[in-house]
Amino acid sequence: MAYVKPFAASTLAKKYKETGLAPETIGILKEFFISCACLYGEILAVEAWQVYQVLAKKEKLPKVRQREFYQVLDILRRDGSEDWPYKIVEISEIWGGERNSPGKRVILHRVLDMGGWYYSRFSAAVTLDSNRSRYAGTDDNYIPDDFLSYREIPESEEEKALIQFLGPLRISLKLYKKKWEKEEHTYENAGRRLDECSYLEFFEDLRVQRFRKGTGGKKKDPGKADQLEAEYRRLNTAEKIVSELKRDMELGETCCPEAQAQMIGNLESRGVELSDPEKEKLNQLVKAMNDHMMLWCNYGWPPAVQGDAFYRNFAIGRRQDEIRRNGYDRALNKIIHNPDLYEDEKMILIRQLNEKFFSNE
Repeated sequence: MAYVKPFAASTLAKKYKETGLAPETIGILKEFFISCACLYGEILAVEAWQVYQVLAKKEKLPKVRQREFYQVLDILRRDGSEDWPYKIVEISEIWGGERNSPGKRVILHRVLDMGGWYYSRFSAAVTLDSNRSRYAGTDDNYIPDDFLSYREIPESEEEKALIQFLGPLRISLKLYKKKWEKEEHTYENAGRRLDECSYLEFFEDLRVQRFRKGTGGKKKDPGKADQLEAEYRRLNTAEKIVSELKRDMELGETCCPEAQAQMIGNLESRGVELSDPEKEKLNQLVKAMNDHMMLWCNYGWPPAVQGDAFYRNFAIGRRQDEIRRNGYDRALNKIIHNPDLYEDEKMILIRQLNEKFFSNE
């Protein structure tokens, strides 16, 4: 999938001038699209236009026509003059088979562009959209009064409190053993506080080693490897553990009480021993963070604002997933272990089974 080539500076200036909009208005539109990406993760252009109209009434934003709105968005797709926190992509780039149109362009936060080096490029965006359709407590986008102030992914006071709680915890265990290995391994950063050390996720380490050793089709480049490792270790362990949990919450991959168990399991897997009072406090902090996050999978709505709508829908969706998965597994086993079927017959039945269970995903 090719990346869009940016306009030259002279062409870019000409394109913006052709819109007929004042530079101040274009500047406000740019800020608006940044806030859309930070609050929603992904949003269709037509939905962004609806949000803009609501804000125009609230905050007296400059009046623009829908055609001009889409025109600026189209130019921004190829505006390389700044390091924008979002991508603007055609809908067919994410969901193949969809017909492109100005209103169906997608404003996408750049963290949802996986780059295609290991995952498919927009797999996180597809995951978000799928989970949003199943778990969200509403179909309407959350529009806070200070909408244009969100130039980064929101960080709540509850998230900061969780990081502050984790910081002084120490990696108290020294050795661990993997189930499939006999020898023991030493925990990375054993004995250190979580706010005094850092680590690499599995896929981060894999990418660093590709450049350090010249494997996986990459040319050996120690400088690039050092640059990537420094970038990946920018956050300390406490910040990174919370960041990983926040990412899963944003995408709808986890939610309380799953998130609470995930946090405790993550800490214990890194050699942190927790007392019962610490676990109880941790559960409270994770729940508070989840309550007050402007969740992408909930169209930006914090669950606390909606009451129990999001948590109720999430629980129902999870039960439906489990029921469907159990039904699929039983049917699949019957096909695989049926001695009266030839292999080609099994393959046909498995394809039909997949269409029945997963055609709407």
